[in-house]
Amino acid sequence: ETEYSTVPFEAKMITQHVKNGALNARQNNINEISDYNEHCNSIKQGAQDFIQQVKANKLLSNIEKNNLIKARQNIKDCDKKNSFITVDANSSLAAQQFSSYLNGIISFYNANFSTATKIFTALKNSNQPWIQETSYYMLVRSSLNEAYQSGVGEYGDLDLQKLNSNLLTGFFNNTTQYLKKY
Repeated sequence: ETEYSTVPFEAKMITQHVKNGALNARQNNINEISDYNEHCNSIKQGAQDFIQQVKANKLLSNIEKNNLIKARQNIKDCDKKNSFITVDANSSLAAQQFSSYLNGIISFYNANFSTATKIFTALKNSNQPWIQETSYYMLVRSSLNEAYQSGVGEYGDLDLQKLNSNLLTGFFNNTTQYLKKY
């Protein structure tokens, strides 16, 4: 970000006047989420993926599916702090695991990365393949954000001296586990 350092001009002065002549087949990712809330970028796509998995799961009753889908649809943005949902001990094991997963993403989108990391760590042993794989992936994201959060300086900048080395090691280990397994 050149606007925060001493340079003779801003990069925007160049990029506004330069055009790439080569065709690009990639679609631009137009995202309304700011760079400062990177963890929120997946909130909408994550909902679609979750709902698709719940609908396809044969171990869930129709009532459980409807309750889980409704609960996920209530998680709409990161601006509002979402409350945990109740994990009903009388529901099926699959419903309990999907509910726990929802509590993990609620923690994640609430920027409570330490709690999200704990929940996703427990869900790595889920007997639901999608929950298991997604938990491994979300552990990478949660531990990265938790480590980053530990090094945020007074003005929102990254202070490398403040970074918690244990959290960085946890992030590295979670990333390595995910890459080995998937």
